[in-house]
Amino acid sequence: MSAELSDLVGSSTPEVEAATGPAPDWSSSEASRLRAQVEAFVPRTEREASSRQRFLEELAHLERPFDRSAGPVHVTASALVLGPRGTVLHVHRRLGRWLQPGGHVSPGEAPAQAALREAVEETGLPLSHPAGGPRLLHLDVHPGPDDHLHLDLRYLLVSQDAEPRPGEGESTRVAWFGFEEAFAVAGPGLVDGLSRLREVQAEGPWAPVGGAPATSADRPVDAVVFDFDGVLLDTEEPEYLAWRAIWAEHGVELDLVSWSACIGTAQGPTTFDPYAELCRHVRPAESQDDMVARRRRLAAELVAGRPPMAGVLEWLDEAQREGVAVAVASSSPRSWVEGHLERIGLRDRFGILACYDDCGAKKPDPASYLLACRALGVAPERALAVEDSRNGLLAAKAAGLGCVVVPNKMTAHMDLSEADLRLSSLGELGLLATARLVTGSSS
Repeated sequence: MSAELSDLVGSSTPEVEAATGPAPDWSSSEASRLRAQVEAFVPRTEREASSRQRFLEELAHLERPFDRSAGPVHVTASALVLGPRGTVLHVHRRLGRWLQPGGHVSPGEAPAQAALREAVEETGLPLSHPAGGPRLLHLDVHPGPDDHLHLDLRYLLVSQDAEPRPGEGESTRVAWFGFEEAFAVAGPGLVDGLSRLREVQAEGPWAPVGGAPATSADRPVDAVVFDFDGVLLDTEEPEYLAWRAIWAEHGVELDLVSWSACIGTAQGPTTFDPYAELCRHVRPAESQDDMVARRRRLAAELVAGRPPMAGVLEWLDEAQREGVAVAVASSSPRSWVEGHLERIGLRDRFGILACYDDCGAKKPDPASYLLACRALGVAPERALAVEDSRNGLLAAKAAGLGCVVVPNKMTAHMDLSEADLRLSSLGELGLLATARLVTGSSS
């Protein structure tokens, strides 16, 4: 058996993305992903079968499945931790019994990311998802505090041999257990999950690919937060080209410098409005709504088929290997970001999306970056932002993140002098090497 954890844990189920919190509508793609993940779970015991059935029944009518304030039934996420000494359990402060670490899913989080965040907070251990990506190992439906019903998704996490150091305000009773010891204190809702975890241990060496993942002390940063437009995917040039084509139809030239003022932010009284500006030169026959709709169609045709920007895949792979969390902070609507990430095959790489409709503000307001860091459970000063525009750069710096800029031909002329580092593309330098230059770290 290979020592590679990706071989050890086998195939993983698709990542499920979190609802965005208090907003009443979560997308049909999110709903179908969550339902597909639960449907893919194969029960082995009567309790697992009844939990799976109840989970699916509740999902059919939950409008905000991750929002604990929306009603007494909600989805939670927890961790089945595997390490050299067995597994880790803690005494729940309110329930007073030994349980696996875990808890509620925060706005903008995926369940797998919530499981990792909660487990790190409650145990203080250097935890990570398997090298092959998040893997749903178990699920259970059970009563929670305050007469709530928890639909709990349980993910496999791996740990190195370290002593638990729970965070401030967490239960201090955290300990490693051998599996026989764990079975002795486990309640009915945990026994089946422990059985599956012991099977994973028995399959072979548990160490991740490349040995131990870096601990927080070893890494220059704990998270990378990417802008979307112009950083992960070149959508900005198609937007400009679409407007330029429409202007050209009216005999007016749209220059790049004027257009670039609206890159990465919202239109407002002081920003460039391409329709209003065109009306200063001519009287279009089209209404603003019709022209904007046509521009969207033209831009979509130009974007279709474009791959991720250079170096993006390599950075995401390195982040996964090194245990660095990733998120997106964007001024664009979630539907725009999510749709393009789906098309280029990167949706499942991001547990956290902090978009305009999640935070209600556009860059240079720092709200999207602050939301992304909060959802990741990472302090802004321990995160690196990747931006391509001045508005994005100002937002990242205002939020307290270090920032590397990767300008493209739409933004290369901008004043990006406040950036900590400037690269020609993400392919120029690796993630950790970049982060060390930004932070001045030699680790």
